[in-house]
Order: sequence, then structure tokens, then C-alpha cells
Amino acid sequence: LGKSPQISSGTSDMQSRVRELERALENASAQSDASFDGLRKALADPSGKVSEGHTVLVEFIIPFETQPGQRILAVGTWCDWNVQKGLILTYTKGGIWKGTMSLHTGSNYEYKYVIAQAQVGSTP
Repeated sequence: LGKSPQISSGTSDMQSRVRELERALENASAQSDASFDGLRKALADPSGKVSEGHTVLVEFIIPFETQPGQRILAVGTWCDWNVQKGLILTYTKGGIWKGTMSLHTGSNYEYKYVIAQAQVGSTP
């Protein structure tokens, strides 16, 4: 028995979309890494050490096209990776998601972007 052409086509389309999304996330991750490197250098004293005890505004920016009903959050070590406590990014013109939050200098932070499906009556 052969497979239905519609099923095969749908699977192929889905695989292509997944690959496209993976590439977009890799590019966004590289851009974010570069932004944090720039921030670290900007906060460092001449010896290269980052002073502690200050807070700075950190802007998260990711170019990404989502599907209707989806949103993007930044979650990380500052919220114990809890999506409900993550920073909800705002969609802006051109498929760019942005959000800003204060973080303490002298701490190491790890983060990731999460795509959340909005559900009626719930948080991310």
C-alpha cells in the first residue's frame, strides 16, 4: 500500500518548517550571544572585570515569525527557568520580538527563548 500524497506532502512541509525554525533560532542565538558579549565589555573596567552591585537594563531581541496565538518569552536563571515568570516579549514591526528587564551586574545569566501557545484563561 502506498502513502497518500497529501500526507507525504504535509509531512515534508512540516519538516521544512521545522528546519526553517531551527535556522532562525540559531541565528537569533548568535545575535544574542554577540549582544551579551558587547554588554560585558561595556560594563568591564580596564582590567576586564565587571563591577558588581549595579543593575542594568538588558534588551532581548529576536527576529522570529510565529504562528497566530503564539508568543515568545525569555526565560533563564533569573527566574529558575520558570516559563510563568519569564519575560514576555512584544511583537514589533518586521517580525521582531523585544523585551527589556533589569539584571544585576557581576552575575552570570543563562537564558533561552521559548515559544508559547496562548491559551484562553491561562498564563504562558
